[in-house]
Order: sequence, then structure tokens, then C-alpha cells
Amino acid sequence: KKMKRKKHEQILQGKTASAGYAVGQISLGRTQTQPPDRKGDRVWEKERFKEALNAAGAQLERLKAEVDDLGVQILDFQLELISDHEMTGPVYRRIARGQSAAEAWKAEIDVHMSDYLAAVDENFRARASDFMDLRNRVIALLYESVSRFAHQGPGTIYVAEDLTPSRFLEIDWSSFRGAALAQGSAANHVAMLARARGVPMLFGLGQAIRELEDGAQAILDANGGILIEYPRPDTIHQYEKLISKQSVQMQHVETFLSKPAYTAKGHRIRIFINVDDPKGLTELDPGFCDGVGLA
Repeated sequence: KKMKRKKHEQILQGKTASAGYAVGQISLGRTQTQPPDRKGDRVWEKERFKEALNAAGAQLERLKAEVDDLGVQILDFQLELISDHEMTGPVYRRIARGQSAAEAWKAEIDVHMSDYLAAVDENFRARASDFMDLRNRVIALLYESVSRFAHQGPGTIYVAEDLTPSRFLEIDWSSFRGAALAQGSAANHVAMLARARGVPMLFGLGQAIRELEDGAQAILDANGGILIEYPRPDTIHQYEKLISKQSVQMQHVETFLSKPAYTAKGHRIRIFINVDDPKGLTELDPGFCDGVGLA
């Protein structure tokens, strides 16, 4: 039987993916899995894999209708992989040799992931998360896996081993104040999405997250790269003041958005925006800029 440890302040060191602060309860992600019961039936495994690919494609298409241009680019890449015979053909051949659909799919995706992970460029290595994202989605459909959170609400902090781009896009972030991950990268698509949406996020916490308790009070300091479990009252008070100060600063910044821009010496500067998706114009106050510089 696991003994309960004392609830003293514990600091976990991570790295910043998206800056910000959050105070709330830890919400640990767990996955429930229903294993297949006909492993070895090659015809059934082939059909099962085909159905999982179709279901994954349908999920990604539905998700595309709900996200911005960056999200669409990420999902389109995964949809291309699903329809690429060079990706799926070897999986069917592995199944024909006796592997289960899940084993064959994982093995084939992992081959491609390893090529990206071996790259020197960090941005290229970060692209491996897109392969992992698709790999996990199809396997979840094959195994009927469901990720669940015991605690979820506007006062919780998402804590998990990792987070894939499409999973990030599926999450209603009004139910979480931020995220802390054991793995990840500052250059991958999840970090980019978090920064674009203002979601505080840490990565690289490693195996230390396994010692965290579901529902424990915590502070996410993504600016300083730390997660504090069971913070002392004075620590909570300190961060609540920081959050309040940050909120006031943001409100102060917003008061200048609709005003003309000038240098410290009084020279007028015209502000032009880049537009990569016409839909973004409907969400922008025209008073915030002087025009469109690149479309």
C-alpha cells in the first residue's frame, strides 16, 4: 500500500514553453485502455487498422473546422500522412506477416520519428511530435483508449507525460489554467500553440511528475521554469500578487493598442500586420494597426 507523504512545499524544475503564472490544483492525465481480443487474426487486424485510419481522418477533419490557421497546417500534415500509401503500405505488409495493427502502425511511425529525432536542427527534431501525435491517435482508436482527468475545472493545472498538437487543440483551455509536461520542447507545435493562446506551459519535468498528487494545490511559474506542489501560504500570496500585477499590466497595454505609435523622440511609426488567414481579420479591431503589410 502506498504511504501518503507529508504535504510540504516541493519545487520541480522544468523549462519554459509558454510564459505565465497559474495557481490551482494538479490534474493528472490518465489513460484507460481496452486491449484487442483477436490478435493474430490478420483479416480482422487489417480491417481494424483501416477503420482506425478512417476514424482518425474524420476526427482531424472535424477539428480543422474549429481551429485557426496554425492548427489547420498541423492537422493537414497529419491528414496527408494518413492518405500516404508510402506510410500505410508498410503497415499492411507488417500485418500480413502477423503483427497486430497497433504493433505494425507503431513500428512504422517510430521509424519515421527516429529520422526526425536524429536531426541536428531543433525545429526539425520538434516535428517528430506530429508523427507521435498521429501515432497516438490511431493507437487510441485501435485500443479504445480514453484520456481522463480526475480533476478538471477552471482552477486546475494540466499535468501529463506529454501533449500532442491535436490533443492541445481538442482541449477546452478554459477548464485549465496552464500545463506542465514531463517531456516536450520549446520549439514544437504544442509550445507554439500555447504561446499563441497565452496558455502558461512548462516542459522537461521528467519522472518527477510521477510523484505529484492528483488534486494537490500547486503553482505553475512558467516564467521561472518551476512547478511548486503544496506551496506555503506566503508563497501563494506572493504569486497571487504577481498574477494581479500582470493582469493590470495587460490592461494598461490594451489602453495603448488603439492609439498611434511613436518613438521615445516623438517620431510616428506606422504599424502593419501580417495576415495568414482572412478569418483572423474578423477577430481584429482595425484600430489596433495602420494596415496590412503582408497577406
